[in-house]
Amino acid sequence: MANTTGDDIAHALSDDGHAVLVVTRRGLADAIEASLATWPQADAQDFARLLRRFVDQAPFAADHD
Repeated sequence: MANTTGDDIAHALSDDGHAVLVVTRRGLADAIEASLATWPQADAQDFARLLRRFVDQAPFAADHD
């Protein structure tokens, strides 16, 4: 299987596929925001900071092989 990045995959989507992805991501973001709105602000900020760290590190990092 070829090694592809998220950008490669996104470019392979049809217009309909891209539209579904946009709606899905927005729905997920809305659900996360609604859930975090019930958390104390400091906890939500800590979660966001740690989630960013998690996503930025391997195996999710863009530069990870």
